[in-house]
Amino acid sequence: MAATTTFNIRKKIGGLLCCKLKSLFKHKKEEKTSINDLPDEVLLHILSFLPIRVAFRTMVLSKKWLTLCYLLPNLHFSSEQFDLLSNIARQRILFRQMLDIVMFSPHSHHHLLVLKSFHLKCFFKIWEDEEDECFIFEKWIEAAKQRGVEDIHLCLFAGLFPVHLPPTTIFSCKTVVVMTLERIHITNMFHCVVDLPLLKTLKLWNNVHFEVGKDFMKLLSRCPKLEDLKIRSVIANDGVRVGDYLKPLSTLINARISLFEVPYTAVFNVKYLTVSEFGLSFPNEEINSFYKGFPVFQNLIKLQLYWRSYILRPHILHDWDEVLKMLPYCPKLQTLKIEKAFMSLPMEDWEYPRRVPDCVSSNLTTCEIIGYDALKEDFQFATYILQNARLLQIMNIFTVYPKPKVNPQFLDDLSSCPRISPICKLTVSSD
Repeated sequence: MAATTTFNIRKKIGGLLCCKLKSLFKHKKEEKTSINDLPDEVLLHILSFLPIRVAFRTMVLSKKWLTLCYLLPNLHFSSEQFDLLSNIARQRILFRQMLDIVMFSPHSHHHLLVLKSFHLKCFFKIWEDEEDECFIFEKWIEAAKQRGVEDIHLCLFAGLFPVHLPPTTIFSCKTVVVMTLERIHITNMFHCVVDLPLLKTLKLWNNVHFEVGKDFMKLLSRCPKLEDLKIRSVIANDGVRVGDYLKPLSTLINARISLFEVPYTAVFNVKYLTVSEFGLSFPNEEINSFYKGFPVFQNLIKLQLYWRSYILRPHILHDWDEVLKMLPYCPKLQTLKIEKAFMSLPMEDWEYPRRVPDCVSSNLTTCEIIGYDALKEDFQFATYILQNARLLQIMNIFTVYPKPKVNPQFLDDLSSCPRISPICKLTVSSD
């Protein structure tokens, strides 16, 4: 039985690697008689193209392969690799066993084996007891940290709720450069010292929970080299508050944020900014002022604004004034992209602006509007850009309906609209 299993694995892996080997060695004069004759670095390169579960099955091929997999610099684990198993209990056992074998093996902890990336995605409960579950996740993460991990991606959605992890497990790592967290609940950070001296990219995505908003702000302000920040659906149990933010993130270059999760003043230094849920407002004016108050974006050259609609609030008010209020604070802006929410409602009686921001008249080269409706307000904004952007080269408009039955002139008349830029190319197409 064992011999048959080994033969089948050899046959499967041989098929997967055949094309790769041909391309690697077509320039060689001597033909290798065995895959074992290849250098370790070549074998590791080949193994890197296989799913981690398949790669570790090669250990049965020969003694050389027994330890080779432990040299892999990128370890990416996902419970989805076990979805084909109908028995959920067996899924849990095999997933735990695979992580334990790889992360706790003595072969993995050689001081020279730097771990480039450690990605762990789990979409089912691996222990019934919550404390046991958190404990084993902590141990796997700590094992990756001991190997000097540089890129860590955690998505731990066990059952219906995010996994609870202590902040010291995640936010104390001197080697990590890229960190992505999804569907994780961070416990109280009151006694936690954030130690991420090399972190340059931070992505908090899809329901990352903090006990209080102050913990979230504490994390952001303790990353001295942070350059790239992406945030969506970060939740604080104490809700949206005012005054928790500590200081601006002066090292940031690129930021993708959702309104009312990070104030504009925190990302004043960026060159590239994307804002989701743009135009959203709270009943509390103090909160609006804190999060929506514009600093001068002195370095900003590319701005992307996205409106969003929700199940509980199917229509969003689309106010072009919100865009025009922001533009004067972006003196160097070159690229503007706006995506409207589907079926958004226009602000009534919107008046054509009398003033033109410096960025529009002197710097803007590219403008893109997605979700354009054949409405007076959309037409006015598009023509406002065409008639005032002296350096405009590209104007892309993507319409919701290619042949609107109501007010078709607000789409048809775009092509004949006067343009102040002699080199402007206008493109109108449907989504």
